[in-house]
Parts: sequence; structure tokens; C-alpha cells
Amino acid sequence: MRTGPLENPSYEFFRRELCNECGSCLHGCPVLGLSLEEAKEEIKRLIEGKETEHVSTKCISCMTCSLLCPKGCDPYQLILSRWNERYKREGLPLRVKMVLPLESPNFLSIAKESMPEDERKTLRAWSEASKSKEKVAGAKEVMYAGCNAQIFPYLTHTKLLEGLTVIGEQELCCGEVYYRMGLLEQVNRIAHRVGKRLNSLGLKKVITFCPACYDMFKNVYPKFGVQLDFEIQDLREWLWERIEDGRIEIRSRVDKTVTIQDSCHARLMGDPFLDLPRKILKAVGAEIIEMERDRRRALCCGIADGVSRYDPFDMVNGARRQWEKAEKTGADVLVVYCATCLLMLSIGQMAGPTNMPVYHILEILRLATGEEPIRRHSKRAEDIVRGLWEGTAFSDGRFWIETRA
Repeated sequence: MRTGPLENPSYEFFRRELCNECGSCLHGCPVLGLSLEEAKEEIKRLIEGKETEHVSTKCISCMTCSLLCPKGCDPYQLILSRWNERYKREGLPLRVKMVLPLESPNFLSIAKESMPEDERKTLRAWSEASKSKEKVAGAKEVMYAGCNAQIFPYLTHTKLLEGLTVIGEQELCCGEVYYRMGLLEQVNRIAHRVGKRLNSLGLKKVITFCPACYDMFKNVYPKFGVQLDFEIQDLREWLWERIEDGRIEIRSRVDKTVTIQDSCHARLMGDPFLDLPRKILKAVGAEIIEMERDRRRALCCGIADGVSRYDPFDMVNGARRQWEKAEKTGADVLVVYCATCLLMLSIGQMAGPTNMPVYHILEILRLATGEEPIRRHSKRAEDIVRGLWEGTAFSDGRFWIETRA
């Protein structure tokens, strides 16, 4: 593995040589609503580095454009590059600090302030394990918590994860938020720092709590020259293997109709990945009613809706959009398998109450195995929103991120 960030990187991961500017990627975008001619003009302007009429203010970083490209050009990377250029010119509004895990204060530090002692104890244990090769020595499998699990540590308080050593702390953020915002220099540095740290622990196999962390480790880090020296598996696959071979015993059926909020990163990784939460839900007896836009066509939970204009209200509106789509299915329960989706949809519930509850898939599986899940997501969302409101959420000031080694 490389020992330092790339020298003078270009971050040009868009495959320009394959692109014929057909416009299919943006024409099919479920958010922009462009005619084919408008889409052709928009992609042309993006390629030429000119100001765009639609992408610069409406894109929600959902990555659908790369799924739609018939040539495999990965146009999402082009958008990220243009956002990176914008950041270098203009910096970021101060309110963006609140969603950046390595800035302070932020959503994570706010969440920790109001956590009960059982969760604080969990976070301390994760942090200690992250710093000690001795604590993870001999472990066949280690779970990487990432920022998502650190928002909701109580989700891991289950027999389902017994025996898994967990590592995770704020400084081990995988960089996904920075990546979705096109802050590519920061992603480069984070990837190398985190990669070096994880490789130094001598890990054999890492289970990622979040699909975003899995995608970052498997597909994004290599773009920046970082190779991890251990096997990587997503938690949903890990759980499904144990259901299949009987190590996780389903004791009672969850006789509910459920609809699913898909992870943006899961959509990129394709049908085998998208099938995993559905297999788990069917195994526990749930009946799945898909949203109108499901699986690879699904939209973001709302967390990335704010990346174009850095507007927190765009994020809340995105969450409300997904609640409306979920409610239209008539399902009993909305299920997520990404903890950021759990947070964002919980915030969306505050903006427009709904009678439909939201559950993380771990909570559903706990019910099916005879455990009573801990339910703290609503209170956690309220605490974070209150902290954001009292912080810099509506500041007009701007900043540039300080370089970290």
C-alpha cells in the first residue's frame, strides 16, 4: 500500500475517452427532469468545465447517472470533479461543518453529548480497540463501525453481533461524506490515513456496518491508490450467511408488510447487494411492498439532497419525499439498512409526522430472534437537530478545510 497521498493527483476518474455526449445519463436522472437535448447540453458543459444550469443547483449526488450511462463512463465522477473545483474556488458555508465528521462541532459530536452511559461505554471500547493491535490480535473477524454506527451505538447491543470485536472512532471516518460532496483532496488524505491505520492492526477480515463504508473500501479507496490488506464483507451478507446456516435462528415471524429505503451505495453495487436485505426480511416472514422507485431506481433518503446548495432544508425535503413514497405503498413499516437513512428519515418524521414506524434491519432481525430492540432513533434525531439549530446551520460565513496529515 502507498504510504502517503497521491502526488499532484488529477482526480479525473470520469472516462472521457468513452463518452459520446449522448446525454442518456442526465436525461434519465429522476431529479433533474431534463429533455434529451437539455441533457446533452448539460453534459457537454460539464465536460468543458462551464457553469451548468441544472447540475450545479439540483443534483442530489444519488449516483444514478453512472448507473444509466450506456458506455460505462461514470459521469458521477465528472460531477464530483466539478464540485471539487467549486470548493477550491469558493470554500464551503460554515453550516457544512455540521455534517463533516472530522470538523467540530458536528452531528456526531452533538449526538455523543446526549447519549446514555451504556452507549458512551460502547464508543470508548470501540476507540480503545481501534488503537490496539493486541485487542484485535487473533480475531478472525472485526466489525468497522464507521460514523453511522457511532450515531446509533445501541443498534449493536444485540446477541446477533456477539463475538465480533468492533473498531471505530471519529478519526477513522472512511470519508464518504467528503466524497459525496466532491472534496477529493480530503478523500485522498483520509483514505491513505485510514488505510495505513487499519493495515497496521493486522486485521484478517473486516465487516462493515454500513454499505457506504463497504463501497468506499472496495471501490473508492483503490481509485486513490489505497489497497487494504484484509478481506472486506458487508454486514448484511454476514447476517444472511448466518441465517442460512442456522447460526442465527428465526424464532418468531415478523408478520408485517414492509417497504425498503435502499442505500445509494447499495444501488451502485448492484442486484446481489440489493437482494441481501430483501432475503433477510423474507426469511423473518415480512411481506415486501416495493416503493414506486425501488432498488437501482431508488432515490436518496435525503442526506445528499443538500450537497448542491448546502441547504439543510433541501435535506429535510428529500426525507419528506421518501416518506411520502413509503406511505403510498400502504406498508406497515419502513425498513432501512443504512444508519444514515435511519437518522435522515427520523428527522423527516419530525418535519411531517407519520404513523408508519421506521426500523433498522438489525431491529427487525432482533424481533425475529426473540430480542426486544432498543428504540432511541427519534430522541437521537431530536438531539442532533437541536444541536444543529443552535450551531452554524444558518450561518453565511465560509471556510476551507484545514489539511490533516
